[in-house]
Amino acid sequence: MKNLLAILILWLNCNPSGLGQNFERPINIPEKGYTAEMCFETATLKDLDAIKNFIISKNDFLENPAHKIILTDTKVSPIGKHYIFNHFVNGIPVNNSSVRICVGPQNNLVAASFNLIPVDANKYLTAPQGNVIFYHHGITALAHRREFRRGLGHYESFISLEGDTLLMQDRKLHLYNKDTIAKAKVFLPNPLQSAKLSYGIPYVDSGDIDVQVLREELKEVMIPARFQNDTFFLGTSLYSNGEVYNPKTIPAFSLNDTFYFNRSQNMFEDVNAFYHVYSMSEYIRTLGFSDLLDTLVIDAHAGETDNSAFDPFATPRTLEFGLGCVDDAEDGQVVVHEFAHSFSNAASEKTVEGSQRESMEEGTADYFSVSYSRQFTDFNWDRIFSWDGHNECWEGFSAKSKKRYPENIKNIPNNDREIWSTALMCIYEQLGKAVTDSLVLINLYLQAPNTTMPQMALVMLKVDTVMWNADHAGLIYNCFVERGILAFGNSVDNKIKEELFSILNSGAFASGTDAMQIKTNSENVFSTAVYSVSGQLIQRFDNIKNTISISPEYFSSGVYILELRQNGKNYHYKFSKW
Repeated sequence: MKNLLAILILWLNCNPSGLGQNFERPINIPEKGYTAEMCFETATLKDLDAIKNFIISKNDFLENPAHKIILTDTKVSPIGKHYIFNHFVNGIPVNNSSVRICVGPQNNLVAASFNLIPVDANKYLTAPQGNVIFYHHGITALAHRREFRRGLGHYESFISLEGDTLLMQDRKLHLYNKDTIAKAKVFLPNPLQSAKLSYGIPYVDSGDIDVQVLREELKEVMIPARFQNDTFFLGTSLYSNGEVYNPKTIPAFSLNDTFYFNRSQNMFEDVNAFYHVYSMSEYIRTLGFSDLLDTLVIDAHAGETDNSAFDPFATPRTLEFGLGCVDDAEDGQVVVHEFAHSFSNAASEKTVEGSQRESMEEGTADYFSVSYSRQFTDFNWDRIFSWDGHNECWEGFSAKSKKRYPENIKNIPNNDREIWSTALMCIYEQLGKAVTDSLVLINLYLQAPNTTMPQMALVMLKVDTVMWNADHAGLIYNCFVERGILAFGNSVDNKIKEELFSILNSGAFASGTDAMQIKTNSENVFSTAVYSVSGQLIQRFDNIKNTISISPEYFSSGVYILELRQNGKNYHYKFSKW
């Protein structure tokens, strides 16, 4: 029997909240900066011209010939083809102004995100070569974009024509020739998880001292290596150990086909980080997402700070692990977290913009870290970075937080990330690893700048509708409701039913034995509409004066939403057919 939890997914309208006409976001949502608009309406987009016309129809200012949207990239995922358009005004690129459209295999619109900034074209008729129209928190100006490294950061800055710095931010996603197979010893995923213990003597860092209890947690694995000049080096066509920052160390090598090191030796971190990247990448391949795997250089000794990062601007891109307190590369959870940023970037490059989008980026990476870790053990599974964190150095994060949206939102990614990761782990508990991992991976393709948690929760429901015929929609929806990310609008509660409507025989309707009746308790006429969970209109009746009957014979098993409209207000009632 299909899950009978009630859900409402009406993908019928585009609107700034991105929640569809019959959803309401919880009130008093803290916002920061520009918010994307999400669209899920029914549309057939047969070719590029149809897609462009659809975009223009939703944004009147694009009819001005000074504004142009130009296709700059396309991607293909299991849910469809993704088109990425950038926005230009009088030939000048508008930074972070874009449209992302996903079209399904039947030329149907899956989802669209409009992150367009309605720039006044008369103010920007010309610009020096290499300049962009910069927008950030209400500020619009011509600016020159530049990148530079400083310390451990990889910065992006925007400088006005007058030489003022409009914005400067570190764009790294920080944490807080013959192939062969070699043997190695690593932590799976870290010594505390495998020992099923919390941090404490003798299971402590102690400056990388090789102690017996930690040595006992080393597990033998098989790892790819390359044999060259009588020496084995770790590496594949995509991944290799390398040096990005001091301290400079010699990447791991061996004169035989075994990479056995203890944690007091620098090469251990090389081996441990490389193994977890390789292991996770092979799993991603088995799910069918090989195109999310990018070329990476892994620096397991990238600075003395207790922090790690993925650098999306480096060529090739880098994974960098700090040495402060517990060496980050010793914790497989940290390694997979940073690695997860790389396939998020591959799916939707340059979309980490906006406080909630940043929080979801970190929360999604936290989710993959925990999902990966739980294949080894469920012990303390909710402790994200249980070896690197949750100790005297720093507190780590939780994937089982009681924080809720919007009351606990602070527009600080390291605070808000736990709301998103907890919701995803709730889905994991219901659907299991493979389905949830696939669901989240497909969701990565539909990320867009400045999106909010409610918007991306609805995108995930849309993914489930398209890929799994909404089989999991009730469970997914429930997890987002638990965290306050999604909520019904004006539900027909008992008080409203008593004052406005009487809904009779819903139980008999569910069993298929009798019609459900809806009766108004006032003299005002009302209208009804019944929708499926995918938003398809099943029945509609207008100008009802007293009572309407809905027969079960026209309904298959599933969950439905009854919309009641009276005096300009909408109310919703959840019902099911077994």
